[in-house]
Amino acid sequence: MAACRSTINRPSHRQLSHILTACAACCCLQNLVALNFNQEAREADMRYSLVRVRENAESIAFYGGEGSEIALLKNRLSAVVANYAGLLVASRNLDFFTSFYRFLIQLLPAAVVAPLYFRCVCVLALDGRARCLCGCDKESGSGHQAN
Repeated sequence: MAACRSTINRPSHRQLSHILTACAACCCLQNLVALNFNQEAREADMRYSLVRVRENAESIAFYGGEGSEIALLKNRLSAVVANYAGLLVASRNLDFFTSFYRFLIQLLPAAVVAPLYFRCVCVLALDGRARCLCGCDKESGSGHQAN
């Protein structure tokens, strides 16, 4: 009887890297989307408060409500500034991630091929591709195929 083989397909390294990249990007972007939404809401609240004070300035002055209106406007302004600071931090983190990923995809192939090249198992072509060799010239230590 033949041995039973598992029918589960394992994801390749490339698929795993795509999955990890997508997860990391989703984590960064989800926070950024929520912060952008909150920023719009807080700015709208601030604009509404300013318009309300402008339209009711005479009543506010007559009844002595300047202190409470100033406190309300300061609270709304501090909420806008605090959310904007969080938005800047999230944008910076996303920029760090994209810069790191951009450099990683350039360096990772070289890091994988370098040990093979120095063990004389593969040779690097002019087009940037690595080709594996069946045999190589061990005396010269080069990655060129033996004749």
